Amino acid sequence: MDERIVWKLRWLVWGIVWILIILVLTNGGFFARQINYWWQHDIMNKEFEVDDIAGIPNQIVIKKIGVQAPLVYADTVKEPLLQKALENGVVHYLGTANPGEWGNAYFFGHSSNFPTRPGKYKTVFALLSQLREGDEISITDQRGRLFTYRIFDKKIVKPTQLEVLEQGNGNRKILTLQTSYPLGMAIWRYVVVAELE
Repeated sequence: MDERIVWKLRWLVWGIVWILIILVLTNGGFFARQINYWWQHDIMNKEFEVDDIAGIPNQIVIKKIGVQAPLVYADTVKEPLLQKALENGVVHYLGTANPGEWGNAYFFGHSSNFPTRPGKYKTVFALLSQLREGDEISITDQRGRLFTYRIFDKKIVKPTQLEVLEQGNGNRKILTLQTSYPLGMAIWRYVVVAELE
């Protein structure tokens, strides 16, 4: 084999290795959540009791993937302010329905974020893709009333596909959860859609 080709292949392999190292270092929390989910899946399900949030305003619990987080109501759609709100939990998109109301209650959260960024909810939706049709999402409104939604759809959409925010014709009570996709990038959006039971 030509020595130049071997040299180029070595550089290519080293480049790929460094990219993988950087990906793991900048998204360590995401990988830790994935490993923990597969390693302790049964334990994770027992730790989160849905009844524990009844009466506590603005909470979300997804028992299957071990999520319990506060809901943050942002009064803006400006990206820098939404990023700041994500430091404190799962963010409600302004102009969409509230939990338990007719329409589409739309919330979004991080699947990964840089370790140096503030906030403890950098990986709150890291396991969103593990959810399946029929899984439950429990959420409380601003008065602490508990609502349970059942997942009926999952999809990957482009950031320009704003139809995921549509409120419908008022005959359904929908909850939509969104996170960035794929890992470490915001090229697309991973969306889970559920309906109030």
